[in-house]
Amino acid sequence: DFCFDKTKPTLKITTEDGKLEWATGDYFDLTGTARDTWTLADSESITVIQTHNGNEIKVFTGTTLEDGTWSVSDLPRDESNEKVETIETGVYSYTIIARDKADKTTETTVKVNIDKHAPEKPTILTPGADATKINAITSKTFRFSGNTMDEGEEATGVNRIEYSIETRSEAAE
Repeated sequence: DFCFDKTKPTLKITTEDGKLEWATGDYFDLTGTARDTWTLADSESITVIQTHNGNEIKVFTGTTLEDGTWSVSDLPRDESNEKVETIETGVYSYTIIARDKADKTTETTVKVNIDKHAPEKPTILTPGADATKINAITSKTFRFSGNTMDEGEEATGVNRIEYSIETRSEAAE
């Protein structure tokens, strides 16, 4: 076969919201499609390289399925053994490379922030600590306020705050 191929392959990463950066506290999968005007490489048409804390490992090298799709599951991987999953806090970078039969490449980078640290316990500002049970609320309308934060270099933010307001009879002594 002879073909004059001047076109690089196309590469698309499939994510829920279309973004190439996100945060999670759990394992995740990378999926996508790769196509070429002629044909992708027979072997190693897709390579996925993980970088974390300056350590780079190849977590996947292989071919796409017939429809051009590819998938790598249970990321991130341990830097000392690419077959072992790990879940350390930090920013992981994934470079995905598509290679065609003419050895032309296209690459895309995905960044995932793994945050395994819980945010700080919320602080209730009002009512004060000395106002308890029936004395906690002294008027018909009352504004509850407080704050919480998830700080640090690898913080991903607070996802939600939950609260409960009990009825007057439950709060009585």
